Amino acid sequence: MHQDDPRLVAREYATMDRVALRRLDRTARLTGQLEWTVALSAIAESRPERVLEAGCGTGEFAALIAAPQLVCVDSSPAAVAAARSHGLEAQLAEIESLPFPDCDFDVVICNWTLFHLPDRDRGIKELARVLFPGGRFVGMYNFADHLQEVWRATGVTWDAEGFGAESGMAQVSAHFADVRQ
Repeated sequence: MHQDDPRLVAREYATMDRVALRRLDRTARLTGQLEWTVALSAIAESRPERVLEAGCGTGEFAALIAAPQLVCVDSSPAAVAAARSHGLEAQLAEIESLPFPDCDFDVVICNWTLFHLPDRDRGIKELARVLFPGGRFVGMYNFADHLQEVWRATGVTWDAEGFGAESGMAQVSAHFADVRQ
């Protein structure tokens, strides 16, 4: 199985238990700061009115965002339920076909999710489509070897070339004018 195989995604996100186990391995430091702090600062700098978190998982990250309107989407019913348990507005949706009009959000967040998309280019294009011109896309992703051991233990072939901190820049740059890492 591959990390963008829909059967794998369904299995790994049927409940939030497996997400919690993987999260134990993702707490690496980024330039001396927790990665969540870096991402939250990038969001706060733009002072957004309307924010979308695509692939929200448990909703723990979204719950930390201070914005007048915050919408969460995920393809996993368990993830949507978990996000709603945090009091968040959450709905089922596929990133490759978001149910929002063009230019609907000031900030779009998509963390640790793009490597799961069978049609990643279409998904990134959709994220760009719903983002207001001059808006901000924020995404956190691992380096190729960061979760390799975890995925191997679950029987998944980790595709280092698929989407990660190293390879993702080129893919995101195809749809966003100003991309920084």
